Amino acid sequence: MPSACCFCVVACRRGAAFRLLLLCGGAPQPGLLDLARATIQPPHALLAFNPFLSNASCARLKEASLFWGQLCVLEDRLRRAAALAEAGRESQALLIRVGP
Repeated sequence: MPSACCFCVVACRRGAAFRLLLLCGGAPQPGLLDLARATIQPPHALLAFNPFLSNASCARLKEASLFWGQLCVLEDRLRRAAALAEAGRESQALLIRVGP
C-alpha cells in the first residue's frame, strides 16, 4: 500500500502537469458553448476542463451556468422591451401583456 506521502507527490505532479498544459494551451479551455452545454449535461462532465474539480465545485459550476443562461434570457427580453419603448407610441402597446 503506498504511503500518504507518495500519494501527495503523485497528486502534486499531476497538478503541476495540468497547470503546464494550461499555460501552453494544451488543456481544453471552456467557451460560451461549453457553458451552455453545462446546463444540460451532468455536473461531472465539467471534469473534462479541470480534472481536479470536486463534486461540490462541479455542482456549483453547473448551477452558475444555469444562472448565466437565465441572465442571457433576461438580457434579450430587456433589449426587446427597450427597442419597443424607443420605437414610438404605436409599438408601446406591445409592451403591455394582458393575461398569463
